[in-house]
Amino acid sequence: MLINICGSVSLWLFQMALWLVGTCKDPLHLSPFLERSDIRSALELSEVRDPQKVIPKSYAGFITVDKQLGNHMFFWFFPAISEPLAPVLVWLNGGPAISSMLGLLRENGPIRVTETISATGDKTSYKRWEKSWAESFAMLYIDNPVGAGYSYSDSGQRGWKTTNDGYTQDLFSFIIQFYILFPDYLNTQLYIGGQSYAGRFVPALAYRIHKEIKANRSSIPLAGIYMGGPFFDPYTQGLAQGLFYYSLGAISYAEYLNHQKSVRELFDRNDTDRESMASIIDKIVAATPYIEENYLTRVQPDYRQVQVLMNSKLIRDMVHVGSKRKFLTFNKDLHARFKSDAMLSTKPQLAEIMNNYKVLIYSGDMDGITTDVGTEEAIMTIPWFSQISYNNNTYRNRWYNDGTILGYYTHAGEFCRVIVRNAGHQTPYDQPDATQKMMLDFVRHGCIQASAAKKQITAALLTTHILTALMMSTGT
Repeated sequence: MLINICGSVSLWLFQMALWLVGTCKDPLHLSPFLERSDIRSALELSEVRDPQKVIPKSYAGFITVDKQLGNHMFFWFFPAISEPLAPVLVWLNGGPAISSMLGLLRENGPIRVTETISATGDKTSYKRWEKSWAESFAMLYIDNPVGAGYSYSDSGQRGWKTTNDGYTQDLFSFIIQFYILFPDYLNTQLYIGGQSYAGRFVPALAYRIHKEIKANRSSIPLAGIYMGGPFFDPYTQGLAQGLFYYSLGAISYAEYLNHQKSVRELFDRNDTDRESMASIIDKIVAATPYIEENYLTRVQPDYRQVQVLMNSKLIRDMVHVGSKRKFLTFNKDLHARFKSDAMLSTKPQLAEIMNNYKVLIYSGDMDGITTDVGTEEAIMTIPWFSQISYNNNTYRNRWYNDGTILGYYTHAGEFCRVIVRNAGHQTPYDQPDATQKMMLDFVRHGCIQASAAKKQITAALLTTHILTALMMSTGT
């Protein structure tokens, strides 16, 4: 009898030990498992298990990208919902220092943050979002750079990397370990993308991977990049910023010229010691005091909703971040350290990518932060193979759906340029259906695919224009 009691106690103690391990409040660091090739445990531990059964199958945790500094990057990965081993799309928000969970929960992820008013006050929760890019693609959201969102450094602020080489090295280390954790995805395509200040992160990371591939040091299946409202050439984009507001009548011609003058003076001085990050961005972007993420609707992203949800105990437990770290949708202290980086251009890196891979650059036509005209001006100064053709010989095509114009597009070589109508800086949030189709067409065909009926109409119109021109030239 005593032996049976002792056996029962031992079994109870063993089960209690397992329970304590399972409810450990420390962050889930996956790199140690990867180093000892224990992929199975890493996958089991990182799987997100939603008690409400709303969140699709996904994985989350931390990958250590710099052992010396103790830099750990948080990620949330969603395999494609409708197809196995679909292409992987990396998503990086900008800011800099804005969490990519903003993109997941408000733009193109399979769940949306919600807020309902109850008798006890505001309640932030989440719902399934079926217009997500994750329906067709494997979506990988990374809090970048270290210090943004849940990504953190054991060295504190000393571990924050705010140079192109620094944050690119951390991202590259992450991507290498991602494919150790999910090796099957080496058999499909990788597209690296994001929006706004990710116009610095995306070309830099893709260029680093490209160099490794050329040197036969990597088998990462890079197929292309995509960027929404990208901030990649601040001088050129800054000079053209006022054109958007001038064309709308929001500023006078004199104000437009004055803004150009302030941009030139900023870059001529190039004195980041005397400038703050806020003043640099303000002088580049603020052609008018009334800067709108969406000039049409004036809707601003609700960072607070995302922050409340990501800090909730339910989400913390599901994504394995522990109980000590605080999630910040936007890290102002980290943002302030990017003032030198904000003055630089990633055009050289982007040119190399455009000459070797598929590239999509899309803009919302009502984006008042990185305007479509500023982005277009910068594109036309990139030294890529199809530049002459794009600048002089290409035309904008109308993008229709059931008679409604969704936007406009140009396809030159491997480059796809898209303008999305009635959309602002957060383009996937404003136009979820259009951007979902845009990504499908880009990955599958390289750019927007017009319907057969619309191609016939376009051909007929082109024939009419040619005949009219011939008649005018001959005087008939």
